[in-house]
Amino acid sequence: MHSFFCLAADVSPQPVGLHSPTVIAALVVSVTTLIVVWWKDSRIQKELLLLGTELQARQKKEELDQQLLAVRRDVVRQYSGPLLQSSRALHYRIEEFLGHRAHYLDPAVKDEFSQYKRISTSYRLAAFLGWIRAFRRERSFLDPFGDATSDVQDVEVALSRIETALADGQNLELLRLRHLWKMWRVVKPFDEHDPVIRQLAADVDHVLRLALDKASVETVSELSDDSANKLCKEIAALIAGKAKVNVAPDAVDRTAKGAQVSLGIVEFWIYRDWQSGIGDWMLTNITNSARRYDVIGFRDFEQRCIENSKEDQRWLDRLKGVFEKLNLEGPEILDARVGQLRALRDECQRIDALLSKLRAEPNSTVGDL
Repeated sequence: MHSFFCLAADVSPQPVGLHSPTVIAALVVSVTTLIVVWWKDSRIQKELLLLGTELQARQKKEELDQQLLAVRRDVVRQYSGPLLQSSRALHYRIEEFLGHRAHYLDPAVKDEFSQYKRISTSYRLAAFLGWIRAFRRERSFLDPFGDATSDVQDVEVALSRIETALADGQNLELLRLRHLWKMWRVVKPFDEHDPVIRQLAADVDHVLRLALDKASVETVSELSDDSANKLCKEIAALIAGKAKVNVAPDAVDRTAKGAQVSLGIVEFWIYRDWQSGIGDWMLTNITNSARRYDVIGFRDFEQRCIENSKEDQRWLDRLKGVFEKLNLEGPEILDARVGQLRALRDECQRIDALLSKLRAEPNSTVGDL
């Protein structure tokens, strides 16, 4: 009995209400659940926000890409017409001269028609270089990164070939060396792709230019016989040493006149920076137009020729040098400009075909011109 009452006395009443362990446990679980739900919801919101930002950024990039593509297409569209017209005008004139009507290019002929032909020929080349320059300047202004579409890239390649035809004299160096090689009966086969031969061609050109500069003359024909013979022997020794071949001294003596002809090839190159300079010289800025540039007309060009200021003369001389006194009567070895003009004519034909094809394509960047 005593034990029963003792046990009963140890039993204390359980907490009720908020102090109940069950309630507390339930509250803890609820709060934890709410925190987890909030955290997950917050994370989802952040992910959705990030996803939305990425979507917006992607859409913005696509919009900018489309705008840039439109800019590139506009450049081709704006300049393809003038490029096509000026290349055709130059092509027709070159074709006329190569058809044995180059007598107009002799400055000794003073009649009005011949003078017009000479000025007009220089103008056609200058105008073409002007439109090339305008096209590239417009591109650099509107499309500074220069990521070309296929149409723009094709046009750029064609224009680069024009530059090469006007500026690259490496083939002439090889042509000159080949003639000397054959004339002096060098036994070793002539391989123009051999790096030694290509370097030798450049070395011969360097020796030739040094000799002309030392004598204060422009061509080999202006050298005295002794100086010309000395130059031939110096070049023969250079060929023998660099190519490790035998060049007989008597062969050099016997062919002195012929060697002087090979060394005296008439040449004139408009280097790439000169081409850019002529292009800039021909440009004029325009406003309230889709294009930023135009090329001066024949009237203004002829006036520059008449006034012939010191600044203008520099560019006019570089234009005339390609055409003046062009020699179509003898073998091409006498005048390298004949081959140069043939190459220029061919490249004008190529860019004509390219731009005409682009204009004919319904989805082309220039199809609506």
